[in-house]
Amino acid sequence: MRKFWTLLKKDLWASAQDKMVLMMFFCPIVLAILFRAAIYGPWLILMAVTVLNMVLAPLCTCPLLIAAEKEQGTLPLLRRSKVRGGEFIAAKSAAAVLTGIIAAVIIYLIAGEDRALLGEYLLLNAVIMISLLPYGLFIAVFARDQNSLNVYPIPGILVFYVLPVFSMFHPLFGELARWVPTGLYSVIFRQTAPAEYNTFLDIPFFWSAIVCAVWFVGGILLLWLAVKKRDYLVSLESYK
Repeated sequence: MRKFWTLLKKDLWASAQDKMVLMMFFCPIVLAILFRAAIYGPWLILMAVTVLNMVLAPLCTCPLLIAAEKEQGTLPLLRRSKVRGGEFIAAKSAAAVLTGIIAAVIIYLIAGEDRALLGEYLLLNAVIMISLLPYGLFIAVFARDQNSLNVYPIPGILVFYVLPVFSMFHPLFGELARWVPTGLYSVIFRQTAPAEYNTFLDIPFFWSAIVCAVWFVGGILLLWLAVKKRDYLVSLESYK
C-alpha cells in the first residue's frame, strides 16, 4: 500500500508538469469560462463541459500518464523497484480520476450552480470516470508515446460526449445515450435544467447505474484480452 501512495504522489506531481495532461485538465475549465462569459445558464455549462471532462480524464489523462512512462523508459526501473503491475495501474488510474474530480469542482464553481448538489455531482463524476477507465488503460496498451494518443481516444470521446449532450437537439441521441456510461449525467441534468428540457435526457438512475457497471466489466474483459495477446508494457511483469 505504501508503494501505491508513493506512486500516486509521483503521478499527481507528474500531472502538474506534463504539458499534454495539463491541456486535458484546463481545456474543459477554459470552455466553462467562455460559456460563463457568454452568459449561458449554469445547467448548460455543466452539461456541455462536465461531460467532456468526464470523458477526457479516463480516456486521455490516464493513458497519457502511462505513455509518459514508456517515453521516459522508466518501466524497467519500476520493476526493479519491485513495483507490481496492479499498483502501477491503480496509481495511474487514481491520479487521472483525482485530477478529473478537481477539474469538475472548478467547473461547477464557475458555472455557479447550487452548491447543495456538489456532493452528488462529484459522486456521479467519479462513477462515470471509473466506468470508462478500463478503456483508457486499453488505449495505453497500443500507444507507443503521447503523440499517438492524439488519435486513439477520439472515437470514444465522440461517442461518450456527443450522445448525452446532443440529446437536447434530437431525441435519437437521448435514446442512444441510455446505452453509454455518460448517460448517468441525466441525474444531475434533471435537477438543473429548465423543466422544458427535462424530457431530452430522461434516463432512470438504476438503468444508468447498470449500464456503467456493464461497461466497466466489459472494459476489464477487453483489457484482459488485449494484455493476453499483446506484450502489455504497463504490466511490468513483461520486463525481464
